[in-house]
Amino acid sequence: MKRLDQKGQINGLAFPMFMMTVLFVFATVFALWAFSSRQDYKSNTDKKIAAAVVVAKQQESTKKDSEFVDKEKQPLKAYRGPETYGSLSFQYPKTWSGLITEATQGATPVDAYFYPDYLPGLPNSSSAVVYALRVQIISTAYDEVVRNFTAQVAIGTVKVVPFKLEKVPNALGVRIDGVIAAGKTGAMIAMPLRDKTIEVWTEAPQYLSDFNNSVLPSISYVP
Repeated sequence: MKRLDQKGQINGLAFPMFMMTVLFVFATVFALWAFSSRQDYKSNTDKKIAAAVVVAKQQESTKKDSEFVDKEKQPLKAYRGPETYGSLSFQYPKTWSGLITEATQGATPVDAYFYPDYLPGLPNSSSAVVYALRVQIISTAYDEVVRNFTAQVAIGTVKVVPFKLEKVPNALGVRIDGVIAAGKTGAMIAMPLRDKTIEVWTEAPQYLSDFNNSVLPSISYVP
């Protein structure tokens, strides 16, 4: 009669049980890792969503503030100069204050300064104030004015391109973008006016929107 080898039977079951134990441990570790990863992802996702909500609210608030400021600038104020000097006219935000000097003679027949709210100090050519808008009619020939920017064009501090006003399509001038004066970066247009030149400019990037969208489209004069 053949006897059952109990030792052999136990040895035969040991390997499957070992593998089952290993698989169980592996499955448990994997489950814990997956759960931890999911919780970490959920936590990070919640943080990202919360941050995105904050940014969206800030952007919406900024947009509303910007819209309010733009509405406050309306309706635009208007200026019309002497007929002797081409009846220069233009518009600017009503929230700006202006100082305009008109002279019957001299190097600058029309000289104007504009700044939001009120003018800070007495305007002068050497002022450190960065003005929102400057307008001049000067007794300098247009060609000479343009030539004065030749050196700056060569070194790349300004860019000069041909320019026409919407309301004066028969007059060709130039637009100058860049360092238009010492320590002042903005944009300027220069237009010929007989033996004189009209110069209109802004002295800082934050005023470019008003300059491009309100001031320039409104400029008119008789060449």
